[in-house]
Amino acid sequence: MGLYYRERFSNGQEIAVWEITEQESELAALCLAAGHNPGEFSHTVNRQRRLERMAVRVLVDILFDRHTIIQYRDNGKPFLVHGKELPEKELKALSIAHTRRFACIVTAPGDKAGIDLECLSRNFEAVAKKALGKEEKVFLSDNLQQRTLQLALIWCAKEAMFKYMSQEEVDFSKQMTVAPFFPETEGVLSGTFQQQNGTTLLLPLCYKKLDDHFMVWVTG
Repeated sequence: MGLYYRERFSNGQEIAVWEITEQESELAALCLAAGHNPGEFSHTVNRQRRLERMAVRVLVDILFDRHTIIQYRDNGKPFLVHGKELPEKELKALSIAHTRRFACIVTAPGDKAGIDLECLSRNFEAVAKKALGKEEKVFLSDNLQQRTLQLALIWCAKEAMFKYMSQEEVDFSKQMTVAPFFPETEGVLSGTFQQQNGTTLLLPLCYKKLDDHFMVWVTG
């Protein structure tokens, strides 16, 4: 299908989502048409991962141009370096998420960005055991459908916060908390992240339902 969703926000963030329905050869052709060498993805052994990487590359080209380079810090966090024709190279934060159906990115000014995407067909009960704190378990619904939506959003929110903060050895159940909420098709969430020095940061988040997926990103 191609570009599924795109939105630019007043804070300078921009989100784009690609629905991966193409054959590998079709995505490779899109990359080639934009001036990229499809061979740069060949070292990725897993076919699905190659599709995801190519879809992300296409999304970056849509938002910027083919001279915008995806680079990675020592901890694996991606960021963008803008076009070589600009007088000065500009850095922009980047966060990436994908499932078998979608690839999505969020870009932001500065050096922090965090997004996650999850398919609702996944069994999130394991998430409840390993990633939820006592405060979150209290407000989970007894209704199975609502509980699944809550678990999906909590997990997405914590993954997005984890990417945003980019710290090692984070305890999802103790260092991150999502305030009580009732799941809608889109809305806002309030998250907190407790750093190892004891400082607690408030991280506002937004979410949006994309058919059978939830997407959550840090808006801070």
